[in-house]
Amino acid sequence: MLRKLKNLRLSFILIITLIVLELAWLFISIRNNLNSNTVQTDAIGFLIKSALSKKGELPDLKKESESKNIYFWPGNWEIINPNIINTQKYFEKKLLSTYGDEYVNLPKNELEQIKNVLLNKIDQNIRNVFESKNKLSLDSMKNLDKIDNNIITKISSNLFISRYDWLGYRKNLYLLALQKKEGVQIHIASVSDAAEKTNFIKSIILPIIFLVFTSLYLIILNYRDYILKNNLEKIIDERTKDLLEAQKTIDESVDYASSIQKSLLPSDSKNSEFFKDFKIFWKPKEKIGGDIYWSFSDNDDFYFAIIDCTGHGIPGSLVSMITVTMFNSIINQRTKNFVKLSDVMSEINNNFINSQENNADKISNEGFDGLLFKLNKKEKILDFTSAKTPLFLKRKNEKIYEYKGGRKTVGYKRNVNFEQQSISLKDNDIIFLTTDGIFDQNNSDGQLYSKKRFISVISNQETDLEKQMKHIFDDFISFKKNKDQRDDITVSIFKI
Repeated sequence: MLRKLKNLRLSFILIITLIVLELAWLFISIRNNLNSNTVQTDAIGFLIKSALSKKGELPDLKKESESKNIYFWPGNWEIINPNIINTQKYFEKKLLSTYGDEYVNLPKNELEQIKNVLLNKIDQNIRNVFESKNKLSLDSMKNLDKIDNNIITKISSNLFISRYDWLGYRKNLYLLALQKKEGVQIHIASVSDAAEKTNFIKSIILPIIFLVFTSLYLIILNYRDYILKNNLEKIIDERTKDLLEAQKTIDESVDYASSIQKSLLPSDSKNSEFFKDFKIFWKPKEKIGGDIYWSFSDNDDFYFAIIDCTGHGIPGSLVSMITVTMFNSIINQRTKNFVKLSDVMSEINNNFINSQENNADKISNEGFDGLLFKLNKKEKILDFTSAKTPLFLKRKNEKIYEYKGGRKTVGYKRNVNFEQQSISLKDNDIIFLTTDGIFDQNNSDGQLYSKKRFISVISNQETDLEKQMKHIFDDFISFKKNKDQRDDITVSIFKI
C-alpha cells in the first residue's frame, strides 16, 4: 500500500512538472508566432532567397520550400518587359506547360478567375514595378540573419500578395518583382490555407491537446491516491502536503505565464509618433486574464485593438494569446495593401468558428468583445470597427461623444458583417477605450459602476492624461470599497 502511494505521489509530481513544461511550451509557441514566425513570412523569405541565389541553386531552394508546403510558380527567374510581351498570355502558357491536364480541366469559373483576375493582377504588379522609379537594392539584404516585419516592410513596394482558388483550395500568391534594365525580374511562390492551418495546429493546438490530456491524467492519479488511502488523518496530512506542493508549483507556473503574457503586450515606443500623450491601464482579475491589447504601426498608420476574451484566468489568457496571434498574422502581413478593418474582424470571427468545428464536445464557445482602430496621422482620420465595445471622444469645451459598439460578438456565428466607422479628429481630442470590466463592477449595495458613471467621471475638464487616469480609478476604488475586482479591466486613453 505504502509503495503504491509513494509511486502515485511521484507520478503526481511528474505530471505537475509536465503541465508546467506544457504551459511554457504553449506560451513560447504563441510568442514565436507573434515574432512573425509564420508560413507567410517563410514564403516571403524563400522569395528573397530566390532573388539572392544563383539560378543553379533553385532546385535546392524548391526542395526546402516544399517541405513547408510553399511552392514556386512557373516563370521564376524570368526577366519580363510588359511593353513587349502580353504577360497574361505568357503566364497562361507557363501554367499550361507546368500543370498540364490539371490546368486544362479546371472548373470554368476557376479558370476564368485565374485568367481574368489573378493573371491580370500579376500583369498590373509587374507593370507597377516596371514603371516605378523606386529600385530595390539587393545588396542591403545579403547579410540578413532572419526575415522579419522590418524586412517585409522594406520590400513592400516590390512585394504583392493575392488570393485565388486552385482545384478547390484557397491559396495566397506572393510576387516579388525586381527592376532590371531590360525589364522586371519576377519571383513567385504560393501557399495554401492548409499550410497555414498546419502551422497553427503545430504551434498552438498540439500544446493545448497535450495539456488537456496531461491534466486529465493528473485527475485520475489524484482520484486513485484518494481511494487507496484508508487512514483519514494520514489522508489529510499527505493530501495537504501534496496540495501545498502542487499549489506552489501551479503558482510558480502561473507567475511565469503572467510574465510571458506581460512581455507580449506591445511596447509604447511607437505611440509618441502618433499621439501627444497616451496612458494604458491593464489589470487582470487574477495574475493572468482574458483582457489584452495589441498595436502595430506602419508608416503613417497606427493600429490598436482592445480585446475582452471569453473568461478570465488561465482559460481567458489562452484565448487572448490566440486572438493576438490572429491580429498579428492578418494585419502585419497585409499592410502593403489596403486594410479594411471590418473585413479583418470578420476573418478573425470565422477563424474562431473554424477552430471549434472539430471539437464536438466543447462546453462553451471561445471569442471576444473588442474594438480595432486605425489612425492616419497625416489626415487625422480614425477608422474603427467594434464588437460590443464603445469608443468615447472627448473634445475641448464639448460633451462626451459615444460611438456605440456593434451588437455582434466575435466567435459565435459564422460570416458576421461588422460595421466600420470613421471620425475626423482635431488637435487635443481625447479617445477613451475600455473593456466592460469597469462597467460591471458591483459594490456592497449591489449597484453596478455602469457606463453612465464612467462618462460622468471623464466629462471633467482635466487634460493631463495621468491625472485623468488617476481620477478614473480613484472614483472606481471609492465606489467598490471592500468588494473584490469582478472582472479583468483595461482602460486606454489617447490624446491627439
